[in-house]
Amino acid sequence: MTDSGTVSVTGTTTIDAAGKTITLDDGSNSFTGAMALKGTDVTVVNTTATNLGASTVTGNFSLTSTGGNVTDSGTVSVTTTRSTRRARRSPLRWVQQPRGAMALGGTDVTG
Repeated sequence: MTDSGTVSVTGTTTIDAAGKTITLDDGSNSFTGAMALKGTDVTVVNTTATNLGASTVTGNFSLTSTGGNVTDSGTVSVTTTRSTRRARRSPLRWVQQPRGAMALGGTDVTG
């Protein structure tokens, strides 16, 4: 699944693309509700605060949240590389043990 322009969702975003790539990398995307994602390689750019719901990524995961905190409201499982970039606080509770590189960037980051 790939965006071909700006995506704006005001409620919960649920994408089940198990075995497939999810690319939502438009710099103007806005996801204001929880995001539940299932895919192989997942890339998300969000201009608002990002709330990760129950998500499973079996490949690489990259999240850029430019407009607010990154939080999770469900179990987030990533089996390889995680990259989270944000401007401010990121209170993440990753339940699964990392299996590969994990990069968190921002101010007041916990993981």
